[in-house]
Amino acid sequence: MKAKITNSKGLRFFMTLALIFTLCLGMGASAYAEFDFDFNFNFDFNFDFNFDIPDIGSIDIPDLSGLTIPDFSNLDSGSTGQSDLYWSQYDQSYLNSSQTEIVEQAKTDYGKAQNDFMNASSQAEKDAAQAAMNNAHTRAESVRADSSGNYSGGADGSEYIPLGGGGYYGGGGYTPSYNYFTINASAGGGGSISPSGSTSVIEGGSQSFTITPNKGFKIEGFIVDGVSVGAVSSYTFSNVTSAHSISASFVPSGRVSIVSADLADKDGKGTVKSGYGIYANVQADFVDVEDVCVTASYNFGKGTKTVTLEETSKGRFEFTKNSASPSKYRCVYIPVDTKDKTYTITFTITGTNAAGTGISATKTATITVKGDMYQDDFSGDRQ
Repeated sequence: MKAKITNSKGLRFFMTLALIFTLCLGMGASAYAEFDFDFNFNFDFNFDFNFDIPDIGSIDIPDLSGLTIPDFSNLDSGSTGQSDLYWSQYDQSYLNSSQTEIVEQAKTDYGKAQNDFMNASSQAEKDAAQAAMNNAHTRAESVRADSSGNYSGGADGSEYIPLGGGGYYGGGGYTPSYNYFTINASAGGGGSISPSGSTSVIEGGSQSFTITPNKGFKIEGFIVDGVSVGAVSSYTFSNVTSAHSISASFVPSGRVSIVSADLADKDGKGTVKSGYGIYANVQADFVDVEDVCVTASYNFGKGTKTVTLEETSKGRFEFTKNSASPSKYRCVYIPVDTKDKTYTITFTITGTNAAGTGISATKTATITVKGDMYQDDFSGDRQ
């Protein structure tokens, strides 16, 4: 027996015959007839097979007139009306972050709608799923076509190439149906904003901006459409329906300060006799500056003198070792004829910030001079 399935009627006949064959196998008949089938499908493949089926001459065939056989005649690779949306090799090169977001959402929506189509239980559900696929396809096609017309969407919205690159890919030439708005972004000296310049954003889309200060700077302020939004490090425009502007400003982050400054004699007392040395313990704080220097200025009756202190540990400054001291103590000697009174020493820290500007801070400390070293009877090096 030969059979050739070429349309839905042939398919119905084949399915009916298969059902009959299944019923016959359960009858346990002893007589068999051999048939040879050669099927040639429109799906572009052929197969031959041989099998034995029971003799059905005396078997009652059930009435199958009410059996509904699905019509597959219209089912083909394009039954959904669109090819699957997928990532284009050109997307990464030509789409900005906002456009990429829209394409990715369209792909997600398309996949869901395609799944709904395949699992639809009614024509209404199929129509709704098909409409959703068409909508997702249109959104992807619109974005990939580019607002400036420099690129052409593919027939399935999945590819596009520059118009100057040899023509359209996949018969494109799609004209976008969405509006685009420009966001102008700028940054002052000392940092950057990304993306910068003019960015085209599709209507209803979103666009994020990141502000990055350079080393030695910090964000001073962030202006969006003329209104300050504070010293934030990022900002996102959502549901864009108009043009916008955004700008960032920066200031040097360098700072210096003197946290504490203490003066005392070698024994830690705040009163000292003239002729002896005094010692300084200065705690300083400095960040994002160069050329840090701490000095001390004083006048013990013989004119103002300024000396530079040395950083002996992180943030701690002391007088340098005095060459006049046999033991090289870190001290400043008070002249032996200094009058008794309380003297003020001014400590100053200076540095240069990232903008090349000098900054400074000061703090004072006092020491009281009372008596002189000649009042002491001693021998040896006390200082």
